[in-house]
Amino acid sequence: PNWGKRVSWLMRNQMVPPTEGKDAGDHPPIVPTRVANRTELSREEWRLYDYITRHFIASLMPNTKYTETKYVIAIGNERFHYTCKTVEDRGFMHAMPWKTKDMLFDEKAKQPKSGLQRKDQ
Repeated sequence: PNWGKRVSWLMRNQMVPPTEGKDAGDHPPIVPTRVANRTELSREEWRLYDYITRHFIASLMPNTKYTETKYVIAIGNERFHYTCKTVEDRGFMHAMPWKTKDMLFDEKAKQPKSGLQRKDQ
């Protein structure tokens, strides 16, 4: 992984301090304490290190911004609903790309043609 690009971007732009969360007092957050490379660690150790590092970097990045559009299609007496989430700014997901799947983004979405009622939230 190329964290250097993400971290360089953070240094040039504004790092976003966390605004939520609760300190339970049991232990500090898990963060990377030094730089490591793949050759120093086993495959499993590297996967854990990569995961921790990506979470730490993501915690300093801006929120993801997206537009959620709801469509209602009426055919006769039936109504069909479709919700589309379109990414405007990936924000922290640059460091955690797997979150895109969790959020069910339709990054290649195109606006449907006429005949649909548009409801933005």
